Amino acid sequence: GLLTSESGCPICFAPMGADTCQTPCGHLFCRMCILEVMENHTPSWRGPCPMCRTEISIYTVEDVHGKKLVTPDRTTIFGTIFVQNNTLGLASYHFDSEDDCYIFYTNAPWKLPDGSPYPERKQFCKVSYDPETRTFCGTVEWEPSTVTQPGHGV
Repeated sequence: GLLTSESGCPICFAPMGADTCQTPCGHLFCRMCILEVMENHTPSWRGPCPMCRTEISIYTVEDVHGKKLVTPDRTTIFGTIFVQNNTLGLASYHFDSEDDCYIFYTNAPWKLPDGSPYPERKQFCKVSYDPETRTFCGTVEWEPSTVTQPGHGV
C-alpha cells in the first residue's frame, strides 16, 4: 500500500515533516531524498519511482500543499539549441521556432553510405512539442526512406 507521513521516508527512514513530497504514483519522500534520487537522472530529470518503478519526473512531484517541487526554467523548446560534445554543428539540434527545427551537421565527421558528407542542415517536418511531458517529436526525411527521430526530454 501507499505510505503515510507516519511511516517515515522510505529512503532515509526519518519521520516525515513539512518537507514531505508526493510522487504522481502516490509515494511520499523527504524533499532532499527525492531530489538526490532524481539527480541520478539528469539531464531529463525523469526516472523510476524508488518504491514502485513507475516513471516519474521531478517536474510532477508535489509538496504537501500541492505545489510542484521544481518548475522548469523553460516552458518551451523553441528558441533553444542542443549541442553534442560542446560542438555546434556536430549534429546539433536547433529549435528556432515551431516552423524552423533542424539538425545542423557543418562539423560532422561522418559520411553518408555513398561516401558523401552529411548535408549542412536537415529540416524536421511533422513537428510536435508536448510541454507537459517536455517531449519533441519530428521527422527527418532521408533518401530513400524516412527515419523518425524521437526527441529528448528537456
